[in-house]
Amino acid sequence: MAAASTTPPSSPTRVSSSGSFVTYNNADFAALGRQRDDHPGILLIYLDNRPSDMKTSDILKAVSNVESTYPNGLAGEIVALNGFQW
Repeated sequence: MAAASTTPPSSPTRVSSSGSFVTYNNADFAALGRQRDDHPGILLIYLDNRPSDMKTSDILKAVSNVESTYPNGLAGEIVALNGFQW
């Protein structure tokens, strides 16, 4: 059995019914999102190489929390998922 990769994907992943993107590439996508507000929403994940970094289950729960917090969708929003872990 192959070991699971701990390296984040280099490209963003589209999630949620709104078409928002989740990415570890925070600097580039935040900059792009600030240039244009007609994007479907950008969800950022910050990693510090600590045991407290978000795991897949944490990310899924945070996405659900974001969708509950933004019932009208995330269009034009840039949100750090790390702040939605509850």
